[in-house]
Amino acid sequence: MENIYFQVYSRPVVDREKKPKYQKIRVVKIKGNHQEELTKGQLLTFISQQFEKLQNHIEKGERFLIELPLDFLLSRSLIEDLELSKVNFLLENPVSHLTKKRIFHIKDLLKTYRTGGLEISFRSEVYEKYRPHFPPQEVAFVCLPPEEGQTYHRNCYREVNTQELFQTLKGKGELFCGRLFGDYRLVSEINALSYLKTTVSRALELLEFENVKIEELVQVIKTDPKLAVSLVKYANSPLIAPPSPIKDTKHSLVYLGLNRLKQFLLVIMLGQMAVVDPSFEKVALRLAAVGLLMEKRGKGKGLPYSACQLFLSGVIFESARIFEKSLEQVLDLIEVPKTCPLPLEDKRIRELYEELNEVDIEKMVAQLKQLLV
Repeated sequence: MENIYFQVYSRPVVDREKKPKYQKIRVVKIKGNHQEELTKGQLLTFISQQFEKLQNHIEKGERFLIELPLDFLLSRSLIEDLELSKVNFLLENPVSHLTKKRIFHIKDLLKTYRTGGLEISFRSEVYEKYRPHFPPQEVAFVCLPPEEGQTYHRNCYREVNTQELFQTLKGKGELFCGRLFGDYRLVSEINALSYLKTTVSRALELLEFENVKIEELVQVIKTDPKLAVSLVKYANSPLIAPPSPIKDTKHSLVYLGLNRLKQFLLVIMLGQMAVVDPSFEKVALRLAAVGLLMEKRGKGKGLPYSACQLFLSGVIFESARIFEKSLEQVLDLIEVPKTCPLPLEDKRIRELYEELNEVDIEKMVAQLKQLLV
């Protein structure tokens, strides 16, 4: 299985005094020896998923500058996951036809977004076309090519790469970008282990609440109909093999118990990696499959360890193999609950992992994949 990860780069946009005001973002996906920059749609999804991590790379008073087609403002679920007070969307030509109805819809959404602190800006050619719909007082700046003579009473943003050009344009604009002020720098590297740091810990937190009431869990899960349906499918799957069909959420929870509920939520959350890239789903399913096989076989051999310890030991060993990292490096990236000390030094655990065969892993992956359909 090829390793896959994302490299996040930022480039400063500065004011007349060369003080950074924005960090322009680009993300490169690396799979094996192949590299490709994320498209605008992929970039919005990626930043929405990773915003909590990324915002640690901007200084106080700075914002992320994200280039976005105008019609992508309709992606409400993605945009509202961002901390809008730390974002500026530099709007480009839409990729679809914008009817008057859709433009009015965008304007209504922008009212909500601006309440959260969002800034919007425009490429000059796009602003000329849509200026009547977006009053200047609602626009942070307009991005002008260096050679363009037209100016706006709002701030101007220009691409500048020489000191001479900067001095010429300094009186005509407020914001500048270019190698003169700093090229793109690598600020973060994100792979599947970055997701596991949160997904594993969240799922295993359930084990710490032994007194949680079934009724409370039912109410939480029912707020997400898709999750509730998946839970019933999981309870009836060959992984569980109940003696008679299970028909509703409560029955599923009662039959599964907290440990198996933890497994189910873990599989679902690992599968969410595919939102950013389908390759992450393959990695996630394999890690979950190895963990579940370790848990099942460890219990069958009577090893004196909990389901959590067996499951996570399998995830750690397999992660080290896939990502070509040491066990210590993997442990630094995965948040292991304090209630689940890992017996990685026990030779029986290593032997149990090495006994797993590819056929059984693929069978388990196929069963887990059915839960994510």
